[in-house]
Parts: sequence; structure tokens; C-alpha cells
Amino acid sequence: MKTVFSIGDTAKIHHISKQTLIYYDTIGLLKPYKVDPSNNYRYYSMDEFAILDVILLLKDLGVPLKQIQDYLKKRTVSSSIELFEQQQKRIDEKIRSLKRTKDKITNKLAVFRDYAQEEFVFDVPFIHHFPLRHVIEIPMEQPGDLLQFNISIKKLMMYLRKQNIDFNYQLGSTTTLQNIKNGLPDINASIFTLIDKPMKDPFYRTIPAGDYVCIYFKGNYEDFSKPYQLLLQYIEDHGYTVKGPAYEFSISDMYTVSNSAEYVTEITLELNKGESI
Repeated sequence: MKTVFSIGDTAKIHHISKQTLIYYDTIGLLKPYKVDPSNNYRYYSMDEFAILDVILLLKDLGVPLKQIQDYLKKRTVSSSIELFEQQQKRIDEKIRSLKRTKDKITNKLAVFRDYAQEEFVFDVPFIHHFPLRHVIEIPMEQPGDLLQFNISIKKLMMYLRKQNIDFNYQLGSTTTLQNIKNGLPDINASIFTLIDKPMKDPFYRTIPAGDYVCIYFKGNYEDFSKPYQLLLQYIEDHGYTVKGPAYEFSISDMYTVSNSAEYVTEITLELNKGESI
């Protein structure tokens, strides 16, 4: 006569709940050795223990229950190899995905630390040389006001997810030179995110290398008139000419602080060649 174990003992031995065993029985994944007709109590033998061990192993490896069920119906050496190779590929992809997530966290952490350590001088224009930068940029529907700005952020993030492009939480926007001169710096033309390298994508763009007139501004996005007035005055005082668009880089934003008055933005306008200092 076979030695049998109650559902409670079986659950305790395998460190699972009785509800799990009942569920496995319900879906036909693991049937008990026998069921007491007087009280419907389930009992399991060592044969079921062996199958349960396989189920728990594969479940721990992330194999879906339906695939485990199919596998148990016709186990062979070749099917075992195929199953484990498939799972190895899934794990490799998870590792790559986790690495991408880690890289994004590392990049954003670096931005946070730079921000915490940097002693920003606000509202004072200066000249800075930037290397070539790579972005994914999408046009903003007009009028490019604050509502469209927020809608465009969502569109950009959805596009990045759809195209499997990593979002590093470094957002920026552009404003045309015409809008700046017309006193409408808060009307944006596009929104973008920095990426590490060139890629084949219809929205891939580059921000040219060169000398830029820059300014750090602390405050709400709706208060951009002040820094742009300071930039234009600086450009006029020094006899410079610039070309648009203006690039607005979020240094401290919704991902960093809760108070929009604490947002920090770097605004840059490219100098025409030969006019750097």
C-alpha cells in the first residue's frame, strides 16, 4: 500500500499553501493520488511529490503554468532541452532589460548628484562649448503651450516604449528664435530626450556641436520670459548673432522635486560660427 500524505502535510513539506494545491488540481496541473469521498480531502503520494517538484522548479525559473502543463504531458529529453533553452533565452532578455534599467538609474543618479553638488549661478548668461548630441525629437502640436507640452511628454514616452528605446529621464524642448524675439518663449516647437548614440529612427536628430550662449533658470516653465530677456540682452551687448532653435534642458524637474518653483532649466542658443569667445 502506498504511503500518502494529506494536502496539509504536502503543502507544508513543499512550502506552499493548500490553496495552491487546490488550484493545481482545479486546472488539471497536478491531480492528487486520491480523494476521500466522505469529505473530499485530497491525498498525495511520492509520485505526485516528484511531479510537484518539477512544477515548482519550472515555476521558480519563470515558466508559465500553461507551458508547464503542456511539458508534463509529454516529457522527453529533447523536450526538456527545448524548454530550458527557451527559458534561458527569456532569462537572458530579462538580464538585458535589467541592465538597461540599471543604466537608466545610473544616468539619472549621476544627474541628481551633479545637481546636488553643482553651485548653479542663476540668471547670468555665459558661453559654453558642447559636443555633438543625439536626441529623439518629436514636434509639438500648436499652440505649443503648457497643455501641449505635457501631452507631448506622454507621446514621446509612449513612442520610446513602442520603439523599445530606453528613456533616461533627460527631457528637453525647443523654442523657435521667432517666438523668442516675439516675446513668446513659452511656446515650444518640439520635445526631445537625449540618447547615447546615433540610431535609425524617423525622429532621430542631432544637436550640433559648437559654442552656445547659456543661462540657468530656476522656476516654473511659465516664467521663461525673464531668462530669455537676459539672454537676448547679453547677445545684443556683445554683438553676437545666434541661430535657433533654443534648446531647453531640464536639470531638475517633476522627476526630481515636487515644487515647480524649484525646477532648474538650462537654456542654450547656438552662436553663429566665428563669434565665440
